[in-house]
Amino acid sequence: MRSTSTSTRTRRRHRLAFATLGLCVAGCVSREPAFEKTRLTRLPPTYKAGSIVIADDGRTFAFVDRTPGGERVVTPAGAGEPHTLCTRLSFAPRTQRLLYWTVDDADGARRVAIVADGLAIATDFGSAGAFAFADDGGHWAAIGVAGAGGAGGDLTLFLDGRDGGRWRDVGVPTLRADGRIAWLGADDDGVRLFVDGRPVRNLAQPTTPCARAAMEHATHPDLPVRHALHWLADGSLLMLTRDADGWGVYRDDTRLAAYAINRAELVAEACKDGTVIEPASLRIAAGAATAVWWERAAGDSAHERLWRVAQDGRPLDDVICSEPWYRQAPEISADGRHTAYACRLGDAAGAANAFVIHDGKRYGPYQEIWGVALSSDGTHVSYGATRAAEPTPRPWTIYVDGAARASGFAATWRPRVADDGVTVAWEASYSESGRGRLGIGARRVGSFDEVLWGPELETASDGRRRVAWVIRRGRTLTRLDVPLPPPQR
Repeated sequence: MRSTSTSTRTRRRHRLAFATLGLCVAGCVSREPAFEKTRLTRLPPTYKAGSIVIADDGRTFAFVDRTPGGERVVTPAGAGEPHTLCTRLSFAPRTQRLLYWTVDDADGARRVAIVADGLAIATDFGSAGAFAFADDGGHWAAIGVAGAGGAGGDLTLFLDGRDGGRWRDVGVPTLRADGRIAWLGADDDGVRLFVDGRPVRNLAQPTTPCARAAMEHATHPDLPVRHALHWLADGSLLMLTRDADGWGVYRDDTRLAAYAINRAELVAEACKDGTVIEPASLRIAAGAATAVWWERAAGDSAHERLWRVAQDGRPLDDVICSEPWYRQAPEISADGRHTAYACRLGDAAGAANAFVIHDGKRYGPYQEIWGVALSSDGTHVSYGATRAAEPTPRPWTIYVDGAARASGFAATWRPRVADDGVTVAWEASYSESGRGRLGIGARRVGSFDEVLWGPELETASDGRRRVAWVIRRGRTLTRLDVPLPPPQR
């Protein structure tokens, strides 16, 4: 009887243990779902470091392989023909269309070609040029310096593989999904705006002394470096270009703002107190007819470092900065309703006076800031930063809306926060040497030698959320999908 009673209790304990274990497993799976690792390829020992690119699907890859016969591009479909040089590999947005440049030196001549979807297109360029794409990847353009004359030569334009003409100078085109295209071109008649291949507007030449002197000393090419042209969501054209007063920002024919100086140009000492625009900072909203950029107000030496972010030519908020955050342009949400940027609010060099400003709210102060990013709806902001109170070398911390989420890093990359303001995915390293780490919130989920794509916050077809990366560890390219637990109710 005793043994029977003991056996019964033992069986009951076993059943209770298994039930508890089942509940624990279910809970654990709910909190930390299993990862999915997909090996994309094993790189050859001869792959060219820094050449790997990943398409928007997070699965299609391309890289350059160095062989005895020359460099060749490798994709999941196989290897291309060898060339002296293969460079500037680019996948068109939202597609797996691959474009890149090839250079061949033979018989004392240099031949530069564009390879688009496997089709080689001969050019008259002396070196590789630049690509531009429509947002949906359906159309593309390329510009480059003609001949072997280097920076002083004319520029040639290609549109979807066709020769679009040659100019003394030509700007990077802007393309729309419906095939419309616009660019700035300069010839003996001055600078003109071209839309769909037709000149639609002659642009005024600078007449003020400082603006005229800056134009005369401008390095060549000028149009791709200091000017900008973008289609806005409503079909209007946003343009930054030289005008009679110096520089103007235009929406179609309406001038939104005027500046005496472009920060990318050489300016005489006597002209340095004028208003300034930072051309590299101009950003447009993907789904709204609005744009933001850095500008500096005019003033004497005591005020020349007063900067602010402008939206459509007006101050975005009441924040005045001692200097813009040159390492990163302002961020603007797709609907144009939310913005985030970093800047310093004091002149003391090396002081903890850097702030992140999100929709007018300030987070900080910090010593350094890196990787400011908005959630997809613009309502949250994530970034990495250091604080002056920390010992040197100061550790980096991942922040969301000013709150620390993960810390103690030697370096961070750009984090991404979900629209819920809770989930934040990041990449960081704990030391100057060794592999970097991937994380979600306070949890580490993997390590890498190089991050090639991501973090991307995705929703699968079954409605489940996940964070995805493409990473390199050694010579293996892997896609890592980390399922997220369902939102708490």
